[in-house]
This record gives sequence, structure tokens and C-alpha cells, in this order.
Amino acid sequence: MGVYAKVFAYNYYGDSLSESNLGNGAIIVFVPDHPLDLSNDASITNAFQIGLRWTEGLNNGGEIVLFYKIIYD
Repeated sequence: MGVYAKVFAYNYYGDSLSESNLGNGAIIVFVPDHPLDLSNDASITNAFQIGLRWTEGLNNGGEIVLFYKIIYD
């Protein structure tokens, strides 16, 4: 998500009375949402491996998800 902003300067005596030029291109980045619909893929699962499938979360936080961390017990 791109951000377009203008900035005023303030100090003890007041403000700059005019804003900066329009800035653009800043990107607000958030952590991604967790994956959805985690399930076992029986066609892959056997005595030596587990076949996991999931759907990407609804929001990637503004960046491509690079990897997933799987915790198992």
C-alpha cells in the first residue's frame, strides 16, 4: 500500500504555514496474517513424511511471504 503525504513543521512559535511537496512511494509494511485451512494431504503423508497444505493468509502485510515456519510435536 503506497502512502502519499504532506508535512508541516511545528515548533514553539507555530507552524510553517505551508506544507511540503507531496511525497510518495513510502510503503507501510505489517506482519502477514497466519495461514488458513491447514490440512493433511493424505496423498503425500506416509510413515516418513507429512504432507501439509494451507491457504495463504488474507493479508500478506505488504510484502511477499518468503517462508513459513512449521512447529510440530
